Amino acid sequence: MYRQNRFFAFGNNADGGFGIGNVNTQTSMVQVSNLGSNIVSVKCSIHCIALTNTNTIVSWGMNNYGQLGTGSAGSTQSTPVSVSLTNIGSKTIAFVDVSYYASYLLTTDGYIFAWG
Repeated sequence: MYRQNRFFAFGNNADGGFGIGNVNTQTSMVQVSNLGSNIVSVKCSIHCIALTNTNTIVSWGMNNYGQLGTGSAGSTQSTPVSVSLTNIGSKTIAFVDVSYYASYLLTTDGYIFAWG
């Protein structure tokens, strides 16, 4: 749940998808830390990505296919990390989304980038 620039989650956290620094099941709502106050949107599956108003993306959760965009695959990330955006140059990100094993972004000039 995303509310007033804060993101909350609860339930099965086995792959670190809550971004709270552990993989423990949460039976009550917990706030995802390290997101800052610039979040525009958050999208989640077995991993999550968050778009900021400074044209950056952070991600966390399962990363078995590189869907976190960190340049490597295989390790679960239980806290948010920066996504490498070197391939988009100076383009502005309009929208982000996720599927089970991939992440996507759409730029304001219509380019789509995908990873995972």
